[in-house]
Amino acid sequence: MRGLLAAACIAAALGPAPLCADVAPEPPSALSRLALAVTAQLLAALPEPPLAVYMGGESAELSRDFAALLISELALRHLGPMALNAPSSEAAELGAREGGARSLTRLSISLSGGLLQARGDLISTWVNFWSGQAATRSAQPAAAIFASTEADAPALALAASGLPLTPGSLHLESAHFADLPQWTAALAAGDLDGDGRDEIIALTDTEILAFSPEGRLLARRDHRALGDSPTPCREPFGAVWVESQRVAYFPAARKAGELLALDRGRGEFLPIGSFNEVPIAAAGSTQLWGSFLPGRSAFASELRASSGERWSLRGPFWAFALFASSGRLRSAVAFADGTASWSDSNGHARPRSFRSGAAAIALIDIDGDGEPELVTTSGSYRPDEDELRVVDPRATSTSAARWHAPLRGGWALQVVGAALGPGKGAQIIVGLWKPDGSGELQVFRQVPQ
Repeated sequence: MRGLLAAACIAAALGPAPLCADVAPEPPSALSRLALAVTAQLLAALPEPPLAVYMGGESAELSRDFAALLISELALRHLGPMALNAPSSEAAELGAREGGARSLTRLSISLSGGLLQARGDLISTWVNFWSGQAATRSAQPAAAIFASTEADAPALALAASGLPLTPGSLHLESAHFADLPQWTAALAAGDLDGDGRDEIIALTDTEILAFSPEGRLLARRDHRALGDSPTPCREPFGAVWVESQRVAYFPAARKAGELLALDRGRGEFLPIGSFNEVPIAAAGSTQLWGSFLPGRSAFASELRASSGERWSLRGPFWAFALFASSGRLRSAVAFADGTASWSDSNGHARPRSFRSGAAAIALIDIDGDGEPELVTTSGSYRPDEDELRVVDPRATSTSAARWHAPLRGGWALQVVGAALGPGKGAQIIVGLWKPDGSGELQVFRQVPQ
């Protein structure tokens, strides 16, 4: 899996061809962008080749992949780069001299607050021959190196891999996942190609899009051919879920829903059929169907299970999550009145209500213990600063967060869990509404502190 992530980073740096004519080439990966930025700073400092490269950092996988990209860029600039293994940055200077390098850059790479950062220095390793055993450093001054770029999903996965997690702790880091031309109406995740990793499905008012676990656009389909709803709501709204490698979706702006399969080789969705019920949620062998409230961004309280059983909630709602484990079906609901509830038995029996609500709600096993955490965003309408919260389901309020962090740049109305791989636990995908009308998908992943 790590090799696949490294290959994805290198392929992105070389500029992959689009899957089909209407899909633009993907931008360089975060590691590639950072390698280019560091290369530019090193060139500006006029290092004397050959140049030795020493990399440090908490994640060996992240350091290794970044070093490979950096050395490739430096080689293209004829700096004769050489990778240097040393127990410390201090020992790296002696190792560079012994290896015949005339310059040395000592770097450390880290990920924090959604930013991938490289910092360190560039020094000359030239020693005056007449100094004898005294290692007289060159008069050329050292240069400080610092570069930063927005992290992406592959970089986040590398930062999280290979490091042990502290039992009981919960610390998440975020990264950019994908950009959208419009606000999201719904989100879903599921394995559409049978490789054991989830693809991400984003629904907007005009199209449905599929993204790879690395955030690469796989397919998109304009759904306006389904016809306009006679009672649409003002803002993007809808429902989508993935089951058995099929996508079921229903935008509130349309008069029908549609069932799709993904043809990854051709980079397109294949239509299978249409339907009139709204796909609310799915987990295990249970599928829930319902309907929209006419003209409102909410679902009606009456639901139908795939078994034929009827579920009746206490009122209209705008988000519903299911989680199947240990022979039980758990559910969480964000109601249109601003409250929320959680049930851990038979899906809809004996719900526990929260005093504060949420705009988005999801049940996600973040730490890989088989039990879900409750993930929510702020219940306020377009707050000045939205936030993502991970709540213990046994709490009495969604404001009593086990972990929380601000969501900057917009508002989040959709949250879904996804197994992007590798490692234990699922990742959190957040759909962000930006003030300019565009959307963004962000990924949050547990990493060691």
